[in-house]
This record gives sequence, C-alpha cells and structure tokens, in this order.
Amino acid sequence: MARKAKVADASDNFDDSHEYRCLRCGKVWENPIGHFFKSQWSECFEKNSRFAPICKDCVTEMFNSYEKKYGTNGTNRS
Repeated sequence: MARKAKVADASDNFDDSHEYRCLRCGKVWENPIGHFFKSQWSECFEKNSRFAPICKDCVTEMFNSYEKKYGTNGTNRS
C-alpha cells in the first residue's frame, strides 16, 4: 500500500534563505508550505527542507494527464 502524500503543515520548518522553484512550471515561492509536498522519509530532498521539487499544481496536472493516457481511473482495459 502506498504511503499517503503529506503536505507541509504551517508548523513545519523550512529554509527561508532561498526561493522554492517548481522544476516543471518555473513558479517561485519564498514559503513552500501549501505549494509543495514534503517527504518525511526520502533523503533525496534534504537540502530543500525535504520539499519535493515539483509544485502541487504540477503534480496534480501530471497525475490527471497520466490517468487519462493510461486509463488508470479504475476501469480495466484489456
């Protein structure tokens, strides 16, 4: 079973010495909370305060696109 994605809480710490940029759309935020998913378990994003490098909007857009492309909305394609 996949782990549930965690969005940063307002109480989470983040490094405010740099901007957080989405690597897909290029949008920039000073505060990543509410804009990026946070990974508690992966060490891949440690220097980015554990925030993923793709914003929530892009993740949702990509998921919807893949869902349409591959028909993964619960229907069985044979």
